[in-house]
Amino acid sequence: MKEQSVQEQLKELVKRRAELSDFRMQVNDNLVNGDLDEFLTVRDSNGEYPVVIALGREPLALLVERVSAEDGMANIFIKGRNGVSFITSQRYVGLNNEIEDLSNLDEWYSGESDIDLFVDYLRMQKHGVIMPDHLPNTTEFNLNLCNDSVPMNDVVSC
Repeated sequence: MKEQSVQEQLKELVKRRAELSDFRMQVNDNLVNGDLDEFLTVRDSNGEYPVVIALGREPLALLVERVSAEDGMANIFIKGRNGVSFITSQRYVGLNNEIEDLSNLDEWYSGESDIDLFVDYLRMQKHGVIMPDHLPNTTEFNLNLCNDSVPMNDVVSC
């Protein structure tokens, strides 16, 4: 991964968050209109249809994290370089030995490869893959508290 300044990283993060938010609104509008009902095949234990949204250029570790937050059960919409892809995630119950098992964390260097690359790989797996509930992330950062409190002006709402 190439070195970027903090400013460039922040700019990229803001851009990605805005794109993700726009895509989330697009998916939500389509869900409300019933346009995606035929895709929603995964239900959680409450009978709900959990939906996860991702961008193809995001790190795979983020997708795995979002799916794990839904207890591994999700209908996933990914806006990638080739359009919108749909994948499902369900808890593996060990009934199919033909599924590619990627769940061993020792075999993962990081989760920083992009989701588009994973989707391309998944297309080649006839029976899907088994994933771990998290992936290692080699990006490390340090947080420091600079001040005990920050004075702010009162915000007046209109």
